[in-house]
Amino acid sequence: MEYKDIMLPGTTTVNMISLEDDYILFHRDPDYYRFRIAALPTDLTLPPHSEYSNILFVDESIPGDPTRAFDQPKGAESHIGLLCRLYSPNPDTFRVFMLDIHKTPTEHYVNTTITDGSLLKKEEDDHQTKTKNWIRRDRHSTFRPRLLENTIEYVGIMEGAHLYPERIEIDIPEPFISRSATGKTMVVSIINRFYTFDFTNRTTSATQKRQHAYKQKNGEILPEFYHLLDDEVSESSNIYDDTDILGIKLNEDATLLAVWTEMNIVYIYKRGASDRIHGHTGDKLPHYLEDPMPWKLRMAINPIDGKLGTVPVGSIIFWKSALGRNYISVSMKSNAVNTYLIDEFGEIKEWSFMGFAKERYGLIIVMSAVIALFVANENETYRR
Repeated sequence: MEYKDIMLPGTTTVNMISLEDDYILFHRDPDYYRFRIAALPTDLTLPPHSEYSNILFVDESIPGDPTRAFDQPKGAESHIGLLCRLYSPNPDTFRVFMLDIHKTPTEHYVNTTITDGSLLKKEEDDHQTKTKNWIRRDRHSTFRPRLLENTIEYVGIMEGAHLYPERIEIDIPEPFISRSATGKTMVVSIINRFYTFDFTNRTTSATQKRQHAYKQKNGEILPEFYHLLDDEVSESSNIYDDTDILGIKLNEDATLLAVWTEMNIVYIYKRGASDRIHGHTGDKLPHYLEDPMPWKLRMAINPIDGKLGTVPVGSIIFWKSALGRNYISVSMKSNAVNTYLIDEFGEIKEWSFMGFAKERYGLIIVMSAVIALFVANENETYRR
């Protein structure tokens, strides 16, 4: 594998970055603009490479949408986020999704936006570009509590029970993102929820009346829309798992989704063409439907049966064999890689001791026999 170093313009810290075809989309903190766009150097792929190459300097960046008052709350202590380019049917439109999470003394402020802009060449033979009016298509913000009160019971000597409130601080949540090959579907996770954005051009009169319909400045409604699905891991599974999501991965056509959590469980969701029991939408893709296509939880790879153990999951990929079978490869942070066939699935069962005893009765019988022999041997030794 070869590499080259690129130096972006500016001096402040880059805390968000995304590689987008011929551009680098990034955010500096602090900055007057919410994001900037830099064209990749034209000689990036030319030799020499690696230790024999020089640093490639990018002279200028394209300013994006200016930061506004409601983009950052007062008293912000720290900031985390992510950004990426979204699909637009207009090739001249550069559509940017951005998620910001600001930590304040009492809350976490979550702000999401979808912004459209145009990158126009100054001249036909000039590679320098400039932006033409950024338009915010979508914006949603919410506050999540940073401090939670947990009442604990304390029993002192010669005293009765007393209840004392304990304040628990929640760390700033780390978001994760994954996109399909075309960029028409994007999934973003925050804490234990994940949100799916599905692009569609099958708009109806009902769709166009919605609050989030995209409009031109003259009021004309664009024939495009993003369906939004809101899911939670614990809602779709009978396995109690309220831990944070540590990663998500979409397949190329957005019909398979892997979500893994702090419990080291990998949840596999299916829909459309990848789901054999999805009914009338079984041969369709989510981008050609007037209504959103929901995810169905079909498999869960647990640490014991899936031989994941306690080693955290590093990354996941979906792939197909020459026969068209779907597989998932789970790369562990121990450098081990486990691969599973995911076209067939069984019932996802909630863990219980009785269920474990029924499934592993042979192992339990052997262990019981060993323990009985050990106890008998100890008793014989004690009698002597």
